[in-house]
Amino acid sequence: MEACRSGLVAHPIRCSLAGKFFTSLVPPSLDRTESTLRQQWKLSGSLKVLPLEKDNIILFEFEEKRDKKKVVKDGPWNVDGIILVLKECSQDISMADNDFSVACFWVKVTGLPYFNYTVAEAEKIGKRLKTAPSRVLH
Repeated sequence: MEACRSGLVAHPIRCSLAGKFFTSLVPPSLDRTESTLRQQWKLSGSLKVLPLEKDNIILFEFEEKRDKKKVVKDGPWNVDGIILVLKECSQDISMADNDFSVACFWVKVTGLPYFNYTVAEAEKIGKRLKTAPSRVLH
């Protein structure tokens, strides 16, 4: 078990994620976000959820590095049906410079005819999805 604190020295960047809701509407409240994600994430350690004043960015500080890894691996996450885009924190990039308009997630397409299960069809679907977010997120 690897903690994010060693002795008296904290490693906040290593155990933090920055998040922003993928919506042009009013995002869920911080309290609603925190309570929903605590239920979904089922962490072994503690979690601090801090609002950053600029651009509706939320900082998630994990006590345990494995909790952070699990959250990243098991995503994407949503609160009230609104996708939460999570990004690794870096000392080299300001929070405002993170690109929250991009997120990776699986898309299940049902009812697609068997002969359309091709790379070309997957690329068509991917291109269609790739262009939509720029119109949604401001």
